[in-house]
Amino acid sequence: MDKLILGSYKISPKSKVVRKENRTATAYKSGGKRTWAKIFEVILIFASLMVSATHVFAQSDPTLSNLTISPGSLNETFVSTTTSYTANVTYSTLNITVTPTTTDPNASVTVNGTTVPSGNPSGNISLSVGTNTITVIGTSQDLSATDTYTITVTRAAPSTDASLSNLTTSAGGLTPGFTSGNLTYAASVSNVTTSITVTPTTTDVNASVTVNGSPATSG
Repeated sequence: MDKLILGSYKISPKSKVVRKENRTATAYKSGGKRTWAKIFEVILIFASLMVSATHVFAQSDPTLSNLTISPGSLNETFVSTTTSYTANVTYSTLNITVTPTTTDPNASVTVNGTTVPSGNPSGNISLSVGTNTITVIGTSQDLSATDTYTITVTRAAPSTDASLSNLTTSAGGLTPGFTSGNLTYAASVSNVTTSITVTPTTTDVNASVTVNGSPATSG
């Protein structure tokens, strides 16, 4: 029997069973959705924690990954944990630039108090004869830490060497042959030679030289 008639009401036993099954299926589907939502929420929280942890470590790093000068080079091999360096340049080197590179690309760095973009050279730094101290400071992105690196650059004093390393003429030859210690020479040329050129070469590349009172270029 499919239906029972009581007064004016009709009751269908099958429909009750169907509605009960539908409620069970709906509850199952709803529970499944809530479970997946929870799993997804946990994954998102875990991922955000990992990103935050990485971000925190990067923010607090003030170290440099490289440090160079130009012209010239540091006497020591650069290591992030070593903060003191030296360099030697010639007297003719009037200024240098310093290129600092931060380990964390978000960190900042200054050279002698002036901010320099990581991996880029600073402006020209004038050098006096003798020692010159250059200070490079790396600052972490969160401003919680700094590292100070120093470069002591020694600029050589002017040379007192006025000697020549060579002396030649365009015609004839010197007598005796050239030596730095000898200051007097003779040259013999034919009667058709009306002029000659003299080429002096200084021992010190920074020295100057004249020929018969006129400035000449060494070599």
